[in-house]
Amino acid sequence: MSGVALMNVSDSDRGHFGCNRVMDCIRTQLADRGLEISVEIPDATDWPNQNGLVDALADASLIITNGEGSLHHGRRKAGWLLQIADHPRLASVPKAMINMLWQDNPGDWAERLKKFDFVQARDSASAAEASAAIGRDVDWFADFSLCQKAELDLSAGTRSGTIVGDSISASASSELAAIASRARSKGEEVELVPTISAARAEQKSNTFLGSLRMALAKWRTARSRGTLPIVYAEDENDYLRRLARASISLTGRFHCACLSILTRTPIIVLPSNSRKMETLIVDAGLNPRRLVRKSDLDERLLIETDWRWSDD
Repeated sequence: MSGVALMNVSDSDRGHFGCNRVMDCIRTQLADRGLEISVEIPDATDWPNQNGLVDALADASLIITNGEGSLHHGRRKAGWLLQIADHPRLASVPKAMINMLWQDNPGDWAERLKKFDFVQARDSASAAEASAAIGRDVDWFADFSLCQKAELDLSAGTRSGTIVGDSISASASSELAAIASRARSKGEEVELVPTISAARAEQKSNTFLGSLRMALAKWRTARSRGTLPIVYAEDENDYLRRLARASISLTGRFHCACLSILTRTPIIVLPSNSRKMETLIVDAGLNPRRLVRKSDLDERLLIETDWRWSDD
């Protein structure tokens, strides 16, 4: 047998801030324990139909799956992550599911999850639901993007302005851009900074429908932001520095919220495609008012409300 196989690797282009930190944390922790990685399988990979990947997994001494934000509502491509539990060639290979979101999944997914030797969730609600689904205790630890400190000057006196991010939802992203533009027109110091690098933003999809969706999302955001430019951070450290300088971070992205907490930047967050924002607020012990529905968000809420952290 060879080393550890990593599944659902989400940083193949090193351009999505937060996902990079998750994988860096996993790799560092494995290396610190003297474990070598023999194969990495990117997210959304139909590995059961690729013989070379099945061979590599069968040869591993351990298969670690990065659940991250994938396992919710029975999503088809996320289901590939659980198929290792049923594959006959992998029956004798130990399996771990880590950093997992688990929400509203079908019963056959729970049966597969039961076969993992180790299961760890990234939030309390996922841990509770998974525990009930598989009949044994599932522990949880905050998302791995938070496992390492930000090596930055985080003194509060240097902060000013608002960073507005994006969302997994194209309509929410365009609304955030519109909020940023209107706030800027009223004299507020606002930057529109997505949670991806410029290089990632310029990448082309490898499918026609993917390219069409990306083009439509960019068009909607451009129409909503008017003359307000989009600012792309050069890399993750540049992104963290921008967050650390801001007084407020408004976002619909889970990892932007995590990295804002990491840099001690007060957040306002929009719901996402799962309950990950809601549980982050609860698990971090934050005031529920920081979760704002898209229909209730406007520039006055951003400008006229004191969003600074309380002493608590």
